[in-house]
Amino acid sequence: MDKTITIQGIASGISTFYTQAKCCHAFTLTAGDKSYKVYARDIDCEWDLNDGEHFTVSGIVITDEMVVATSVDRWGRICDVCGKWHTEGYYVGEDEYACSEECAIKLYGGNELAFRLDLSLLDNEETADAAVTYWTEWE
Repeated sequence: MDKTITIQGIASGISTFYTQAKCCHAFTLTAGDKSYKVYARDIDCEWDLNDGEHFTVSGIVITDEMVVATSVDRWGRICDVCGKWHTEGYYVGEDEYACSEECAIKLYGGNELAFRLDLSLLDNEETADAAVTYWTEWE
């Protein structure tokens, strides 16, 4: 009997193939000391898949080491300034990510005042919806 699973890990060995005219991906997801061979349809992947990225995979366990994914999403983000992988940090404006306040200010061209002003929008109920920069956690 098949069971469902959700795992978080680091992707490696990503390859793309086509079956019945549908784009699919195969990769290894390493979670701690266990590795899974994951097969996923392109339409079930929320992001482009790249080796070394952290993903959350939900799917059906076929064997102890094989999973057919029903959903693949990033777990964390890569800092657009320093390249560090992080699971909490700043979302800045138009899909930019910063792992720290220092990196977020760099995304503002070094203008700390502009960064602080954008963050202050969150503190006011009337302007919170206009905020383009905020601290968050990615799970």
